[in-house]
Parts: sequence; structure tokens; C-alpha cells
Amino acid sequence: MKLDIKEYAGVLGTGFVAEMAPSILKGALVTALKDKTVKEATEWVEKKVSLWDTLSVKQQEGLKTLAQKAGRLNWLTGEWVIGAIRKDLPLLASLFLGWRKAHNWLDRQVIIIRQEVGR
Repeated sequence: MKLDIKEYAGVLGTGFVAEMAPSILKGALVTALKDKTVKEATEWVEKKVSLWDTLSVKQQEGLKTLAQKAGRLNWLTGEWVIGAIRKDLPLLASLFLGWRKAHNWLDRQVIIIRQEVGR
């Protein structure tokens, strides 16, 4: 079952979307990163790849819609991302935890994403 945030946001209200935003974003992150290997993530870090630019236009628009409905995304940090992917993607989470350069890269990517979605 696929949740279409645009369909339900008006009915359920901003408060509900704000409450569900971390769960929705966690699901999107796991889906976007599930096929990535540690080698690929390492290459992203080394080449300073923009995570935002790796997302499809549909994914970018979905994040923008989520941010508009959810309000402030001050909870969205590099640490939050690591915690969100830790169970489903333990190798990637370990990479970001154990390698300072990767952790810094992730923090920068989160800042860029928050800027792109306007939150």
C-alpha cells in the first residue's frame, strides 16, 4: 500500500502530517537507500555527491509537499537519519557513524535538503 501524502494531507490536517512526517521520511529514506552499497555510499562521500540531486523529481516534490504540510523540520538532522536507517541499513548507518568524513557529508546533505524544501 502506498501512502499518497497529497491525497490525505487536506483531510487529516497539518497536525497529523507533522506527527507522521518522521515515519514518512524514514520510509522514503530506507526506500531510496536500500539498494546502495557501502562502496557506493563511500564514493558519494569521496566525490561530494549531492544526495538531493540523486533523488528523482518525484521524490524531491514529495519531500517538498511533506515539508509544506509538516511545517518545521528541525528534527531532521544527520543523527536522526542515522537512527532512522540503523535497523534496516546497518552497514550504511555504521559508515556514517564510524567515518568522520561520511558523518560530515551526511550533515551537509541534510542541511541542503532542508534548504531545498524550504524548512
